[in-house]
Amino acid sequence: MADAIAFHKMNGLGNEIVVVDLRGRSHLFSSAQVRAIAAEEQSAFDQMMVLYAPRTAGCEAYVRIYNRDGSEAEACGNGMRCVGFLAARQSGRRAFAFETKVGVCEVEVEGIDRISVDMGTPKFGWADIPHAVFWVADVGAHDLGRVGPLLENHPIFPQRANISLAQVTSPAAISVRTWERGAGLTKACGSAACAAAVCAARAGLTGRRVTATLPGGALAIAWRADDHILMTGPVVVERVGVLAAEAAG
Repeated sequence: MADAIAFHKMNGLGNEIVVVDLRGRSHLFSSAQVRAIAAEEQSAFDQMMVLYAPRTAGCEAYVRIYNRDGSEAEACGNGMRCVGFLAARQSGRRAFAFETKVGVCEVEVEGIDRISVDMGTPKFGWADIPHAVFWVADVGAHDLGRVGPLLENHPIFPQRANISLAQVTSPAAISVRTWERGAGLTKACGSAACAAAVCAARAGLTGRRVTATLPGGALAIAWRADDHILMTGPVVVERVGVLAAEAAG
């Protein structure tokens, strides 16, 4: 490999994230390379965030998001918090706009423990559904590792789906466990927490501001009056490394 590719290994509530900055470079990862990177102990991830030069004025970068199985994801709230934190540390600024496959994502960084991502507005059309939320009395009482992949790949979801179990613990709190499409069981899924919070509010089970507790920790979710969903939580920087040559290509 002519030029080494550095990465930051991070996590958002235990959601394992690898961030690779390729701005100024044209390298593209194949699905096989993504799986190889995820299989390396030092760079193992649930999602990998790859930054390219922005395509739109005012944006910091264009971000491609990969699941550990090599597939591309539309969104990763925990990953965007990691990307935003690194951008803040590098630039000294607090507010950023990043392009993704589904549009522009705004991130604001107040500190390593408080990073907010505007997750956009919820969609409820059947063709737009990436999340399925099942309300249960106890999120820990079901074998999500068994039923998750069955439901993820059910014919009713032609593009596959993220499968969440959710439980209302108070008018301002929910608990969520998620089987992520392309990643499996993870300690946290920010977009799933947002989906569950919106579902709870629509059903009158909670208000529009809740604390969502995931296996890896808690997120603050606010479904604002302008219909945008704001997700706030911490990140952790674990290590900096260089991708294995056979993985990076």
